[in-house]
Amino acid sequence: MADRVRSMDADWRVAPIWRAEFRNVLASYMRFRSLSLAAAVAVMAEAEAQLHKGELEIRSHDVLALAAESNQTAYDCEFVAAAASVGTVLVTGDRKLASAFPGLAVTMEEFAGAG
Repeated sequence: MADRVRSMDADWRVAPIWRAEFRNVLASYMRFRSLSLAAAVAVMAEAEAQLHKGELEIRSHDVLALAAESNQTAYDCEFVAAAASVGTVLVTGDRKLASAFPGLAVTMEEFAGAG
């Protein structure tokens, strides 16, 4: 689904925390879905090459204000704050996060018209 979203809009902006999130996803794939270390490292390198120019500086006040109003983690609010800082919506695989911020976040399926 992420590839479909990327094909629809290749101008991605990301919170710097995306690297930790993506590494965690890759680690889970290595643990539970037999992704090799070499493959995970290659995927991470490709993602870094594509996304490093889109990294945004996020204000702590914005993240904490979103966390206070939503009861979501500051970690998750980093992504919402990143999208809001450039006047767009967050496209996410996290349904709970998308429903906590209607108008500020949508699922990948909603964005791609598949859900």
